Amino acid sequence: VWTLAFSPDGSILISGSGDGAIRLLDPQTGALLGDPLTGHSDLITSVVFSPDGKVLASGSGDATVQLWDAQTGALLALLGDPLTGHSDWITSVVFSPDGEVLASRTVDATVRLWDAQTGALLGDPLTGHGDSIMSVVFSPDGKVLTSVSTEGIVRLWDLSLIKRVPA
Repeated sequence: VWTLAFSPDGSILISGSGDGAIRLLDPQTGALLGDPLTGHSDLITSVVFSPDGKVLASGSGDATVQLWDAQTGALLALLGDPLTGHSDWITSVVFSPDGEVLASRTVDATVRLWDAQTGALLGDPLTGHGDSIMSVVFSPDGKVLTSVSTEGIVRLWDLSLIKRVPA
């Protein structure tokens, strides 16, 4: 197991593992809830629930992000394919407080922002770090994203300046 996350109400624990599978577990008993979710071709490095608990996001060593229906375990049909845009391992995925934006960070020193409903990229990659990004966090109001890298540099990103990438 590489990563764990609780659902917002604490009723489900999700795990991501080296075999590329995501497992939903009952945190009281440890029992598996349904079949493992598969779709990544490499280990799962990050899992997170949306703030409303309806969607879960996974990041992988295969450099993709996938969004899943938390109730059915289905890969969300509105997205179809995994979200691609990074050139290296996804090391973390995190939802904005309102659940509308998903940020992914990677060892390629970039942060990507995604529309969590459509899977569309929002703006260009956020660059400015010279080394692996270790953490990203949204401000409580969701207007600023903060990132920090292994070089010790902290960047603040004004999300009101991010524009949707044309299709």
